Amino acid sequence: DACGRVRRDEGGGCSLHTRGGGGHHGHTGERGPVAGQLRHLRRRPNPHHPPPVRCDLVALDQKEHGPWPEKYAIRKLITQKLKTRGRFVQFVIVPMPGGAFVFTDEVEVFRGPAEWLRAKLERGRRTTAAKLYQDSRLERAVRQRWNADRAALAQAIDTADLNEGVRRQLRGQLETVAAGGPDPVADPASFRAVLPFGPRHASLFGVQAAWWRAAGLDKLTVRVACPWDPLPLVGLPPDDAAAAIEINTMRREYRAAAVNLANSTDETLTARVWLEGLPGGPMPSYVTLHDVIWTDTSRLVPVAAALPVAQQVDQAWQVRVRPGLLQQVWLTFHVVDLAPGTYNGRLVVEAPPVGRKTVPIRLRVWPLDFPKQTTLWLGGWSYTDGSGAYGITPQNRRAFLKHLEEHFVNAPWATSYVLRSFRFDKDDPSKIHLNTRRLDEWIAAWPNAKVYMVFLAVAHYSGAVKTALGGAEIGSQEFDRRVATWISAWVRHLRSKGIQPNQLALLIHDEPHEGSDITALLAWAKAIQAAEPDVIIWEDPTYRNPAAAPPELFEVCDILCPNRPMWLQREKPFETFYLQQQKRGRTLQFYSCSGPARLLDPYSYYRLQAWHCWKVGGTGSFFWAFGDNGFASSWNEYFAKHGPYTPLFLDRTSVVAGKQMEAIRESVEDYEYFVMLRRALERAEASGRRDAAVERAKKLLKTAADEVLGKEGARTIHWHKPKDRRIADRVRVELLEALCDLIGRSEARKSAGAVRWEKTIRAFEAQDRREPPPRGAMVFVGSSSIRLWKLKESFPDLVTINRGFGGSVIADSVHFADRIILPYQPRVIVLYAGDNDIALGYSPRQVVEDFRRFVRTVHARLPQTKIVFIAIKPSLSRWHLAAKMKEANQAIRQLTQEDDRLEFVDIWTPMLGPDGRPRKELFRSDGLHLNARGYELWARLLRPHLQPAR
Repeated sequence: DACGRVRRDEGGGCSLHTRGGGGHHGHTGERGPVAGQLRHLRRRPNPHHPPPVRCDLVALDQKEHGPWPEKYAIRKLITQKLKTRGRFVQFVIVPMPGGAFVFTDEVEVFRGPAEWLRAKLERGRRTTAAKLYQDSRLERAVRQRWNADRAALAQAIDTADLNEGVRRQLRGQLETVAAGGPDPVADPASFRAVLPFGPRHASLFGVQAAWWRAAGLDKLTVRVACPWDPLPLVGLPPDDAAAAIEINTMRREYRAAAVNLANSTDETLTARVWLEGLPGGPMPSYVTLHDVIWTDTSRLVPVAAALPVAQQVDQAWQVRVRPGLLQQVWLTFHVVDLAPGTYNGRLVVEAPPVGRKTVPIRLRVWPLDFPKQTTLWLGGWSYTDGSGAYGITPQNRRAFLKHLEEHFVNAPWATSYVLRSFRFDKDDPSKIHLNTRRLDEWIAAWPNAKVYMVFLAVAHYSGAVKTALGGAEIGSQEFDRRVATWISAWVRHLRSKGIQPNQLALLIHDEPHEGSDITALLAWAKAIQAAEPDVIIWEDPTYRNPAAAPPELFEVCDILCPNRPMWLQREKPFETFYLQQQKRGRTLQFYSCSGPARLLDPYSYYRLQAWHCWKVGGTGSFFWAFGDNGFASSWNEYFAKHGPYTPLFLDRTSVVAGKQMEAIRESVEDYEYFVMLRRALERAEASGRRDAAVERAKKLLKTAADEVLGKEGARTIHWHKPKDRRIADRVRVELLEALCDLIGRSEARKSAGAVRWEKTIRAFEAQDRREPPPRGAMVFVGSSSIRLWKLKESFPDLVTINRGFGGSVIADSVHFADRIILPYQPRVIVLYAGDNDIALGYSPRQVVEDFRRFVRTVHARLPQTKIVFIAIKPSLSRWHLAAKMKEANQAIRQLTQEDDRLEFVDIWTPMLGPDGRPRKELFRSDGLHLNARGYELWARLLRPHLQPAR
């Protein structure tokens, strides 16, 4: 603020003039406009003087002297249009969102005519500088959003491939809409920068909808999108996407897909969205659908990144699709208990006025289970100790913790307070009294953490610290003794809670760089290491030339975490230096702290950091900062004091997913693929294998990360730079294939099944203990077609035991035979399996070999038991696999003809209709499982085969 003062009894008419640099400067060095506001300020209410009067110097200047230059310039803002009086003039500079700095070098107040002191002047409204600042900043931002969108749409119409008549019509429509100006902000306190801002803003996009109609778009266009690509606010909807949603996943991991929706009508459409053809019904528990929301950012660049969960209504999700505003639905797949295999279905979007659109979905569940504990350290200076920091509040803290845990955060951060609550004994400094409450509460909130990170902050960012720990001079023997007492006491306490010293990592001095005084860092690190050498010293140096940095800094560190964007800018010297440090025994990790987060690429900035970690042998990935929303709601970044840096959407009471954070989660999963493949390779080589699968795995471990990181655009961290963001997923699938080939698909399924079905098998065993089944009964075993069969209704005259477990393959029945088949000593075993095997990708030959293993396993213990194999059925959802199923059936039929103890029940032909395809009336709505009519057919065909073997 700059104030000019006039005597109270003198003329108070004021003109204000300023000259100097009018630019504001942020991270990008871009220049923007400045709003100047003038108001009267009185120290005490005075009934003889009017309330403060507000005037907008920028608006007055532009009205008199025209718009500001497009490029950097020095501008003198001057007006003599004011007519007021007062003792003080307060000059408030309101920078536009996106910059923290404004420079002005002179403020001048001109005296007005003396008669204004006695004149009856317009009364203003009372306000405060803070409220004036916020109101003005918001008003300017809304207007600039309006102007930018209007200008972008006008340019798009001018350059679009349209006939001139249509172009003129669209221009006229836009001019009519633009004449109304932006929507007024009714309540600045509750304003959310969610597009559109109001009906007038929506009408701009209504013009875009008219353009889309003229370009020939359907009333509702539904297209598959790459989830990591930015959406264009103005322009035709992208049409270069894949024809179907393709999801490749292990069980227990999270993978994303996206679909764009474009409404070219004049009305907002309320669309219902559901799934068909996939297990679990129209809204399976393993799919979450998000309504992607457009928000403006602190840099006035709108993005579609917020991912609130869509509303659920009558077995469907519901989303609103506005005219001319490209929108998106985001699907998060988190498969937990589906059987391995390929599932084909479709996403249905239905809006009554325009009909129904569908998008094919191909979901492939691989025969692997993603580990419950991930390997890569993941953290983001979360600072959830106490009541939280930055955007973390007591109201949103619990949701924040849950969200981070669901996204594999395993390296949480705390402030120094968790370790700085103590006192030395006044009579004996070798004794210390700890206050552990804050540390204990923080640890309790992170029970599954791999490591606990604490920022000690015992050194200034660039200055020196002279004393610490009770006045002991840094570097003195007394200081070393006190540090030893302090750290050892905390280590003992952590051990009592089951936390080892190497699970505590300390950041002593944040970002040491050229000019930093590292005296305190070195003293603390050496004293800690002398007393508790297993405690980790973790540092994030930011020296532009690390080779010229003090070598003693790196010598005291256990983990070095360089800034990845700096590494990308100076790759060769950074790589040479830090890989040499790695050879000397230091662990490498990466962190990034660029911003604002909303404009950073979910793919290249967030997701690929883990790939880069793998490439250099790194073990951790960190981002500043999960909770830093710039001290403003993520739903209104116009008031952010900096950044913001959070990849989430935070306000005081809620936490909403964001695309950037989803990319971080997938990056951790990508890294784990490499870990799993490396471990499988080590086991294979230890067993003496030297086959093609081993060689393929070795090659991928060496080259896969380079293939992704070396593609064009992978080094640029900003979101709106064009690049192919599908490459990582293509390479990821190669890793999946190599992993399954290396361990063997049958063994992979067996290993996964042993874990997956253990709870089910134990339940069978518990049931047997409560009600021991009779010996010599008929055991039905296999996949869900057995599990869902109501045997007592189909065979009321027979003693049957149902031991089906849905999603299983033949190898599962072999693996658990000694627990759920052989103890019953059955006279007849009915097996239905092979359906899921083929869907998983097993060859018919593998299915037959697994059936042979099942037969050998049973007859080794029960040589007289009859085994009845029900042919793999034709089904609507897996008809594309019919050829492989028929091949397996034919081979198994032939086997049964060679052994009197084996029989084959042909249900294939009876389940086909006159058109040669599966009969729809035999199946449930999923097209895979049988309904009552289907089981009636099976029972009739099976009954003649249920006599025991002779």
